[in-house]
Amino acid sequence: MSALREYTQRQYTELETEQIRTGSLTTFRLPEVGLGARLYLMITGKIKPTLGTGTAVMSELGIRNLISRLTVRLNDGTILYEMQGFNTNIPTMLQNGFDPDVVAINRNYSAEMPFKSLDNGANITAGDKDFMFPVEIPFINNDKDMLGLLLLQNGTTQATVEIAWNQAFSTNGLNAPVKVTGNATIEVTGMVNPVLETFTIPNLPQEQVSALLKPHLSFMNVWKSEYEAITSTAPLMKKLERGSIYTKVAHNVIMNGARDSKAIAQLLVKYRGTETPVYIPRNHQLYFQRRNYGFDLPQGLFVHDYDRSFGIEEFGDMRDYIDSRSLTELVSQLNFDSGYTVGADSYVYTIVNKLTPVNI
Repeated sequence: MSALREYTQRQYTELETEQIRTGSLTTFRLPEVGLGARLYLMITGKIKPTLGTGTAVMSELGIRNLISRLTVRLNDGTILYEMQGFNTNIPTMLQNGFDPDVVAINRNYSAEMPFKSLDNGANITAGDKDFMFPVEIPFINNDKDMLGLLLLQNGTTQATVEIAWNQAFSTNGLNAPVKVTGNATIEVTGMVNPVLETFTIPNLPQEQVSALLKPHLSFMNVWKSEYEAITSTAPLMKKLERGSIYTKVAHNVIMNGARDSKAIAQLLVKYRGTETPVYIPRNHQLYFQRRNYGFDLPQGLFVHDYDRSFGIEEFGDMRDYIDSRSLTELVSQLNFDSGYTVGADSYVYTIVNKLTPVNI
């Protein structure tokens, strides 16, 4: 699929700035130009506390919990990307091998770096607090294969971005960026600065352009997150939709209101009800993740990654992809520690990355 690279060029376009609207919705459309590859959102603002006789702390889920849900939807109803705010760093982490919220190496000039926020769970004192964090929304699976390019320039494909914002504060840190007690209140103001990454349409006769683009447009690269409440230590049997090719399946575990890795005992993947190609104890899974990415993933995050080789995303191939089109059943199972106590605010978020065939 390298032929397209000889006839196209990567470009970046800054889009119109949007406002943060806590408790409301922000929507905007992508311009109808070029081949859409990625969308980058830079979210910048201030946390303005009024503490009174109460207290305020950052949510355990962090500043990204300012976003309730982020969606990219095509005009035919297809959802390309759907993620809770606090999960939006996961695609970047898994595709690019770094956590955008963690500084791995301190160069001693961090005061000059724009990215900032209070730590998860940190106390909020009087005075405005600045924050800035990026969200990367990938439309292609990687730069090598470029499957999933969006033909935005065809005049018929329209892509809409929807940002549903949480309230600025609540007494429950799972549904707001700030958790408060007493009469404390929080105001959040700020903006979203989008930049669209595209590739140019090759300057060739139409039949040659169609032949070049067809392999890259024949699949949509979909990122989607769903959640369900956990009320007991019974195994979670998450049935995955069939009809697509899975490149990643992840589970983000929140137990008793906090991210939690220790609640899980084993992870399984089952095909056709009888085949179990994956049966891994928790500690082995955590080691495999360290081996794949070169660092430990956040607490509670477990990833079956079928698209990595030697810890590098683009060195992989399709050998380990799960083609669910040929399966009668596909289940990702979590076994919980039977001695664990499950209380309120316990959830498992299942995040999938899959290539869905497109008729073109």
